[in-house]
Amino acid sequence: MCSSRPSQEPDWADWSGTALLAENGQDYPELEDEKWVVKLMFLTDITGHLNELNLKLQGAGQTVLDMFDTWKAFVGKLAVFSDDVATSTFRYFSHLRELSTQHSISTAEICKYISELESEFTTRFGGISAVWTHVLFLDQTRQL
Repeated sequence: MCSSRPSQEPDWADWSGTALLAENGQDYPELEDEKWVVKLMFLTDITGHLNELNLKLQGAGQTVLDMFDTWKAFVGKLAVFSDDVATSTFRYFSHLRELSTQHSISTAEICKYISELESEFTTRFGGISAVWTHVLFLDQTRQL
C-alpha cells in the first residue's frame, strides 16, 4: 500500500519560512531539516482531521450508535489517507500538498504514522465492535 517515493536533495534552507525568521533575527535550525518539516506539515494536517473527529463526537444529541458510526468512518478514512499519501496525491493533506509542489517528499514514514494511528484506533476502540451486534439488536427492538 505505502511505498516511498525517492527523495531528491531539496535546499530546505530556502524554505519560505526560514528567510522571514532570519530577517527578524530568529534562528530555528529545525526548519532547515527536511524530515522535520515534512513531519510538521503532516502533524498539522492530521491534527486537523483529529479535531474534526473530536467535534463530531462531541456534537449535541449524539447517541452511542452515532458515535460508533463516526468512529468507524474515521478508521475507514485512515485507509483512504494512507492511499492518498502513498500515491503522493495529498488530497487530504493540504500542507503536505503545498510543500510537495516545492520539494520531493518521502512518504514511507508518513504511511507508517498513519498505519500506527489506525492500529491504535482499532486496538483502543476494538472492544466496541465486540458488543456492537448487541447494541444493534437493542436499537432495532427500540424502533419496533
